[in-house]
Amino acid sequence: MAGLLGTYLVSLDDKGRLRIPSALKDQLPPDVDGRFVLNRGMGKCISLVTLPEWEVQSARVRSLDKYVIQNQEFIRKFFALATKVTLDGADRMLLPKILADYAGITKEVVITAMDDVVEIWNKDAYYGLVESTPEDFAQLAQRVMSNQNPGEL
Repeated sequence: MAGLLGTYLVSLDDKGRLRIPSALKDQLPPDVDGRFVLNRGMGKCISLVTLPEWEVQSARVRSLDKYVIQNQEFIRKFFALATKVTLDGADRMLLPKILADYAGITKEVVITAMDDVVEIWNKDAYYGLVESTPEDFAQLAQRVMSNQNPGEL
C-alpha cells in the first residue's frame, strides 16, 4: 500500500461495518482485491494493511528469535488480534468487536492513511492525538528529522 494519503471521517453502520472511502480505495493497487488484515495499531487504534503487506510484516515478525522472551511477548501480541477481512460489494468490512473495543470505537471513526498502513481511530481520540500548536509540531519535526541524512529522505 505504498503511497497512501488522506484522512476521512466516517461512521460505522448499525452492524459494526466500516465503509472504505472511495478516495482511499482508488489509491489501492489492483491486486489487493478487497483483502486486508486488521490488527492492533501503534497506539489505541486499529491498523489496516493489505494482505500482501501483511505477508511482508508477518514474515519479519516470524523471523524473530522465539527463544528471546521479549520477542515472544511481541510475537504473541502482534498475532493475537490480527484478523483477515474482505470488503463486501459495498466496500464495507466488519470491524471485529474485540478490535473495536480495544480502540474505543463505537460510531464515528477517523481513517487516516500513512504510506503503507491505514489507521482506524475513535474520532475523539484521534483529534486529541493530532491536536497541537504549530510550535509543537515544529519542535517534533526538528527532533525527528534533524538526524536524517538528506539522502535518506
